[in-house]
Amino acid sequence: MRIFLEQYKMKKRTQKIWTIIAAVLLSILLLWWLLAATIIDEDENIENPVIIQQID
Repeated sequence: MRIFLEQYKMKKRTQKIWTIIAAVLLSILLLWWLLAATIIDEDENIENPVIIQQID
C-alpha cells in the first residue's frame, strides 16, 4: 500500500509540473500573438494611411 501511495504522489507531482509548463508556454504564445497582431496592425496603418477630406 505504501508503494502505491508513493507512486500516486509522484504521478500527481509530475502532472503538476506538466500543468505549470503548459501554462507558461500558453502565456508566452498568447503574449507573442498579441505582440504580432499589434505590429501587423501598425504596419497596415503606416502603409495605407487614412486620407480624410474636408468638405467646404
